[in-house]
Amino acid sequence: MAISTINTTLLYDTGSGTFEKVCDIKSYPDMGSAPSKIDTTDLSQTERMTSILGLQEDSDMTFEANFDATAYALIKGIEADTDFKLEFGDEGVDGEFYWTGKLSVFIMGSGVNEVRKMQITLSAENAISTTDPNA
Repeated sequence: MAISTINTTLLYDTGSGTFEKVCDIKSYPDMGSAPSKIDTTDLSQTERMTSILGLQEDSDMTFEANFDATAYALIKGIEADTDFKLEFGDEGVDGEFYWTGKLSVFIMGSGVNEVRKMQITLSAENAISTTDPNA
């Protein structure tokens, strides 16, 4: 069964363990990454290289949103390490993802007949989890 991206929401912890919406988003990044491969090939190999799975790298997470001055000011005010949550469906009915990270935002370039947009970049300071750290 396929599930629509309708009602996908990016939220942040206001400091009291309560999550509030950052802003309406247009896109969200992968919620994980493939592990690196560690080369184990030795000189006795004659046809193929060998490897084992290594660590996953938590890359920066990029969200895109329509520019809104009020939302931009709110985002600029979110400082230091903050807990974030991405909800799929109303109140996370289709899944919830939690992590702690740092946020930055900038206005994206644009041209004729386009919507002003902003890019929100979040670091992941810990592994993304499906368990609420405040529960």
